Amino acid sequence: MLTPVAGGETPASAVAGTAGDLYAAHADAIWRYGAPADNGSPPPRQDTEPVARGRHGAIARLVADGARLVAVDVAGWISLFDVSRRGAPARYLGALSSGSAAPRDVVVDGDRLVVVDAAGVLRIAGITPDGTPVEVGRLAASLALYHVAVDGPWIFATAYASPKQIYGPGGVVLLAIDVADAARPREVGMVEVSMGSGYSYAYPRGLRRVGRHVVVFSDWQLSMGPWGGFASAGRIDVVDAADPARMRRVEGVGDWIGHAGWSDVSRTPAGSGRVLLAGGREVRVVDLADPLRPVIGAPAALLDVAAADIAFASPDGRPFVLDAWGKLYGLDFTGPTEVRVVAAAPTSRRATGVAVAGDRAYVAYDGAGLDVLDVVDAAAPRRLGSAALPGARLAGVAVAGTTAYVAAGDAGVAVVDVADDAAPVVRARVDTPGDAARVAVDGPRLYVAEGDAGLSVIDIADAAAPRLMATVALPGRALDVVSAGGRAYVAGGFDGLWAVDASDPTAPAVETIAGTGQTTALAVDGARLYAATFYGLTVADAADPGTFLGHADSDVVGCCLGWPTAVAARGGFALVVGEDAALHVLDARDPAHIAGAGRAPLPAPARGIALAGDHALAADWQWGLRAVRAAVGDAVRAVYLPAVSNRAVDAELVQLTHAGEQSGMSGAAQPALSPDGTRMVAVWDTPVPYEPRAGLWLLNRTTGNQVAIDLRPDLRQVETPTFTPDGTALIFAALHTRWDVVRYDLATRRLDNLTGGRFGPRSQHRRPSLSRDGRWLAFDRVDPDAPGGLAAAEDVFVLDLASGDVRRLTDDPAVDRFPSFAPDGARLAFRSARDGQSELYAVGIDGTGLTRLTAHPAHDGYPTFSPDGRWIAFQSDRGGRDDVFVLNVATREVWPASDGARVLREPRFAPDGRHLVVSAPLAYVSPTYYTFAEVFELALPRGIR
Repeated sequence: MLTPVAGGETPASAVAGTAGDLYAAHADAIWRYGAPADNGSPPPRQDTEPVARGRHGAIARLVADGARLVAVDVAGWISLFDVSRRGAPARYLGALSSGSAAPRDVVVDGDRLVVVDAAGVLRIAGITPDGTPVEVGRLAASLALYHVAVDGPWIFATAYASPKQIYGPGGVVLLAIDVADAARPREVGMVEVSMGSGYSYAYPRGLRRVGRHVVVFSDWQLSMGPWGGFASAGRIDVVDAADPARMRRVEGVGDWIGHAGWSDVSRTPAGSGRVLLAGGREVRVVDLADPLRPVIGAPAALLDVAAADIAFASPDGRPFVLDAWGKLYGLDFTGPTEVRVVAAAPTSRRATGVAVAGDRAYVAYDGAGLDVLDVVDAAAPRRLGSAALPGARLAGVAVAGTTAYVAAGDAGVAVVDVADDAAPVVRARVDTPGDAARVAVDGPRLYVAEGDAGLSVIDIADAAAPRLMATVALPGRALDVVSAGGRAYVAGGFDGLWAVDASDPTAPAVETIAGTGQTTALAVDGARLYAATFYGLTVADAADPGTFLGHADSDVVGCCLGWPTAVAARGGFALVVGEDAALHVLDARDPAHIAGAGRAPLPAPARGIALAGDHALAADWQWGLRAVRAAVGDAVRAVYLPAVSNRAVDAELVQLTHAGEQSGMSGAAQPALSPDGTRMVAVWDTPVPYEPRAGLWLLNRTTGNQVAIDLRPDLRQVETPTFTPDGTALIFAALHTRWDVVRYDLATRRLDNLTGGRFGPRSQHRRPSLSRDGRWLAFDRVDPDAPGGLAAAEDVFVLDLASGDVRRLTDDPAVDRFPSFAPDGARLAFRSARDGQSELYAVGIDGTGLTRLTAHPAHDGYPTFSPDGRWIAFQSDRGGRDDVFVLNVATREVWPASDGARVLREPRFAPDGRHLVVSAPLAYVSPTYYTFAEVFELALPRGIR
């Protein structure tokens, strides 16, 4: 579990601007900002407290309208605030619920609030004189809507559709809606705007009403051929909407924009018809003064990472762009269609280094300063005091006695007196010739890794008057430094590792230590030196680093460490963080046999790590400081990670099937247990070079007997089996000429089609889930002949097995799959890509109460409820590869279910709620037969059981 630490804060997730003010949302708090300074320092906050807070959770979007600010939260509530009084808290006016998830679009139009909810339904609300929004009308149009433009009695809305062909491409259409009577909005016209072709797809991104025309922006996924992958591109199209009932696309007008689609289109035009587009790291200006001749500006690669939001603020309409990591960019127009960055700064403090001494932690924040934290309870650190170092590019920290030494980039080294925790004071600065990145104390000397400048040695015998003694040139770039045995050890990246004897700074001795590989981070623990490389870990004798005690490459530790940025070590365990946004735990107690012991995902790449008690404190580049329960110490080992070594993993992860050994051809995957837990079913998992075969494994867990069920020869494949409540039959999806859900009687071996004949002849029905009482069957359905085509029909349905009635639970152009019933049968969890990434959602058995459960850029899927309904286990690659996680349904907190030592997939809860059955791919069977999976039982961490 990741714990935010005092002093760290969530980066901004949304921005909006009013006349003279800029507002940013941090989780559920809304702050008022000034403009970022031109030197790139953080934008100043105008108040000591948030001006407002979201009423129902984290804020997903902000919309500004004069003196009103609209906050849209992840739970679907739209709250209005009066921000007319500068320097005073915003006044809450009222709120409107748009459902259980954030709406797709919100527009304030005078005394109207126009909303497209998460299901694509148009909602119109009136805003009363006291500012309270009250819904007056809604419309479920012929297609689910995405974005809207309001023009008096008309609303123009984009939607996604698909041509009526098998596996057809997607496209963008424009709808015209008459809202003269807001209580009874009606659809009056539709026109195809930007339709895909072949395997290329188009998705709506925004629109603008310009005179008699509507300009539509779309994002294309362009096919590079059947096996060539996809490329993204943006496109502009123009529709003549003078007569909304007879709209037509203007042929020959419009153009492609760049080689990347965009994530945001500015809501407010900047000046005379200009619109700002952000896609990937690019920002473009489009001049729509004459919509029949749009002028597209050249791309400007301005951002560190992809853009997330655009806002305009100040009287001159200055634009701001927020990137996905919460960095805010102030822009300026240098021409009609040209834009440049004039300022850029993070909206949260970015932790870049951390050191621990006793029960105190010292954290460096880039551009801000040094914090002193009380870590007596490392899971809940308290900030005691701060020393300001504004504008400095802070990095590593080292502490000796009552003095902290902070590497400050091209500003050298800052010496901070921390004798008074509540009032640390900067006592001195030392200018150094390079970019100070890491520091290490060795008695009266301080070693500084200075990048291309090499290694600097500073005399700190008198900490109040430090003195630069020498800078030692090295064969490469100095990235990290530690001290041991009177020498400095320096990590040189591609150039390896050096030992520097600087006992005589005027004549330093530099020794290159061969065999360490591309070393980027170092740690010393007792008599051992730990060197993290791109691909593994090397352990050497700290007194004689040329004497290697052991080395492990990625195939041994179970992962590639990427670019390690920091290492901490204790008791034979090494903890490594780096650019792959994960904490790696390596067991090097026996350095000759180093093993991967665990992996915990972090929200973002980390720059530093230190151990405090049984926790690791990770300096997170984007989110501040995080406390991570480390896999060291018996208490933490029992609560957090199931294991800390490969030997313990074997005890906690028990292999149940040995299908590969029995068949020589097929493994086992997609497991499910019988209601009493005595039997297990799994599908045949065929090695990569071979076509899938339709078969099941049935395992008696009491006797260990494993039987292969070879189904009808005309079935080509089966998937996601589950037992009926009485345990006498199996329900699964089977592929014959199409996919259908079938029932297989274990005694008679009779196979009955449950979905055949209920839909069209080409309708596909897959991934079934059965309610606990056996009445309801849920499945996802794909119908190439459905109105709108294939993609518009990938939704979740339920079948009443008693009456034969069928009910559609979801209706969205995106893919909705893998339904899973809650124990009470009143709701289901499922996986959906409706918000642009694969997330978990829940919906009621009646199709109401749609709720988003996860919000992470990784691919989340394959949900399953625990028997008591408190947890959902699911598969996700949020740790860098497929693994199993659990979600607390009440708090939405996500925990790793495993130690991260291997790939795990397809979880299903055991009846006791304390274990999962999962599939795990094996490395290989032989040089001929490639990877397949077997089924394992995974014991959950005790905090989840």
